[in-house]
Amino acid sequence: MNFGSYDPLSTTPTESITNIQITCTRTGTTGAENVAYALSLSSGTGTFASRTMLNGSVPLNYNLFTSSNRDSSTIWGNGTGGSILIVGSLQQLDANFPTRTVSHPLYGRVPARQDIPIGSYSASVILTMTF
Repeated sequence: MNFGSYDPLSTTPTESITNIQITCTRTGTTGAENVAYALSLSSGTGTFASRTMLNGSVPLNYNLFTSSNRDSSTIWGNGTGGSILIVGSLQQLDANFPTRTVSHPLYGRVPARQDIPIGSYSASVILTMTF
């Protein structure tokens, strides 16, 4: 996810959105398969309540959400620390539909008015799919 340029003087949060796509292909030659899965995100640097990007040791707070309202009840994580674990399932895979794809939007927000120096800030978050 790329937030682009951040203006620490702006009163508006900087927001971004991307999609996590899950594609499954049928492995059996007969019958049908149902695929249930869970998607979790690591906290990266910081906590689920307050993830941080870093420029060296300088932090810039941000977070990742499951909903466009981007409130604290929709923080995407691993189901702990007040975060949400995404649980889903694909429509049945069979001879007529051997491959299915589903997309989950990932909403990001960098809160406004953080007093930070100019620079490049980055973070790593691990997505884990369990099925």
